[in-house]
Amino acid sequence: MKTHHSKNNNDFKHHRMKGADKRQRDFDYGGAKNQRTNYQKQQSKGEESVPAFEKSFPRKNLDPETVQYYTEISSLLEKSTTDTEERAILCSNALDESRGKEFQLVCDKVFSRLFENLISSCERDQLCQFLLRCIKVFPSISMDQSGSHVAEAALKSLALALQDCDTRTESHALIKEVLTNICQEVAENVLDIMCNQYGSHVLRSLLCLCNGTLLESLDKFHMRNNASTLASRLSGFTFQSPTKQLNSAPLQAFPKLLKFTVSKILEYSRYRISVIRADTFGGLVFQTILRLLKGDDEAVVKVITVLLDCFENNALKEGKMLEDASRQNVLDLMMDPASSHLMEVILEVAPGYIYMEILNRYFRHSLLEIATHKSGNFVVQSLISSSRDEGQVNMIWGELASKFPELLKERKSGVIASLIAACRRFHTHERECCRALAHAVNFDSASPNCIIPRILHLEDFSYMAKGREWQWPSGNKMSVLGCLMLQNIFSYPNDFIQQFCSSIASMEIDHILQAAKDPGGSRVIEAFLSSKAPLKHKLRVISKFRGHFGELAQQPFSSFTVSKCFLAADVALKEVIASELTLVQAELSRLKHGIQKVLNSGGRPKVQSNQRVRLSVRCLVLMLRSGRKMKTGWCHLMRKSKKWLKRKVKIRGKENKTIYRVSWRRNF
Repeated sequence: MKTHHSKNNNDFKHHRMKGADKRQRDFDYGGAKNQRTNYQKQQSKGEESVPAFEKSFPRKNLDPETVQYYTEISSLLEKSTTDTEERAILCSNALDESRGKEFQLVCDKVFSRLFENLISSCERDQLCQFLLRCIKVFPSISMDQSGSHVAEAALKSLALALQDCDTRTESHALIKEVLTNICQEVAENVLDIMCNQYGSHVLRSLLCLCNGTLLESLDKFHMRNNASTLASRLSGFTFQSPTKQLNSAPLQAFPKLLKFTVSKILEYSRYRISVIRADTFGGLVFQTILRLLKGDDEAVVKVITVLLDCFENNALKEGKMLEDASRQNVLDLMMDPASSHLMEVILEVAPGYIYMEILNRYFRHSLLEIATHKSGNFVVQSLISSSRDEGQVNMIWGELASKFPELLKERKSGVIASLIAACRRFHTHERECCRALAHAVNFDSASPNCIIPRILHLEDFSYMAKGREWQWPSGNKMSVLGCLMLQNIFSYPNDFIQQFCSSIASMEIDHILQAAKDPGGSRVIEAFLSSKAPLKHKLRVISKFRGHFGELAQQPFSSFTVSKCFLAADVALKEVIASELTLVQAELSRLKHGIQKVLNSGGRPKVQSNQRVRLSVRCLVLMLRSGRKMKTGWCHLMRKSKKWLKRKVKIRGKENKTIYRVSWRRNF
């Protein structure tokens, strides 16, 4: 969902293609796949054919006996009839037979898959002994197209072994010895590994393992989801990077090994930092380091000073830590497609005084220039979402408040969305923010009613040229950023959002129906119905769905909109909604989307504090089956949605008798 300029922040994909001859890893980063590192460019120029440390371990062809042996092992392991004990013996013998041939076997396109299975299935001690034999060639394995998969499988197996390992046992000491040797060997060749498209991934896995990161968190970190990042930045709450999950892992950490490896990376990178931070895969390693060190201000500042090419001086006071960094070099860093990602992470994890110094030294009086750049605008978004206090938001607002029209014309609406969320978070400039946004989208003074439609289709900038002739683009998906803006706007105080309330209430029936069926548009309507907007505007919107409630209830997104409509409607509209849903109760009984999936599970629903409790339209149909007429008291109970989730529901019958109906599947 993050609307980068084909630039996905940390969102690269690790794929395993079927067929040993087609096995490769693809990286989707910066809009291109399998980008060549600086080292690979040197290879193409003939400067160096192989890494220096790999020359001492030349590849040798496997002898026919070895090929036949491991082919038979592979076929035996694939048989489902192989019992657990026999499988363990096969794994043990296969790993022992690889002695002296580990490098050739794990880097073979065919047998590397077999060794992944062997490493994942073998005993803890066997795994450690195998890795100790591979220590000298571990850097070469990490940078190999096939061997890197085996290296990652080994690190994941070590992570699993640490989950059930006591620190006082010999097994833990053996695992620590293995990791120590790996870190020492990797540190000697760290520049080649971190700038290699395969080695970078292995090095980041090693750093996370030393930090004590869970296996599940490690996978999520490598496959970071940009949709969740964008939602976190624009949610109106303090932006949380994946660092919190990484640092809160219950695995046993090895802080000394992490500190040692990071110190070697900084030592060897200091005099080549301008090349490494612009490298796709080297930058990813530094992003991982910064996130892992978040909370350790001294360590984070040391990494930041190296990245910004500052001289290390512990005697400097706050506000002067970065005075050696060239302003132009830092601006170039923000506007580079690769290194701008690194700058985003720096702003997320930097201590408060470093953040303030970066804001004053590099962003002040240059915010508009950076915000309108194709790469720099994402850095500005990170700057806004990572703001620590109201004063910082006020400083940013002072430079960008009058620039909303320019940002929209330059298609940099993400900056506006981040600023709206920050104003909501600190409750500052909310009235001015609403006015600026309304003026920017209604620049031609066509009609106040066009504000919501234009924001819903914010990425369709044809109206900038057509002006009053702009028409609703039927069938187009609604703007993700526009919908997130409106969700934040409708959380503002009622006095500030009158224009937006009038605009959404004046939308045509076809347009508001299309919005209800859209993933983003439906959430905008839900936010409006949950806001403190005047009741008359809410009833106008709900009445436009008359005759379509049954259709909307059967769709995954609009079903939640129907639930919100029921909660916000008056008694008359509640009866209309109920009568329309009874006509499609057979279809609704077969649906499983929304909260109905929870109700069908038979367990008590678990509602997190940050989730909105939605009323299931299927519950409503269940009540109607009882043949009871809805009373005002029952409607009041429905509005108290938390009381609705009970094992029994009290219903008042026609003869004024109290009846208890047990909810279906013990949930209501």
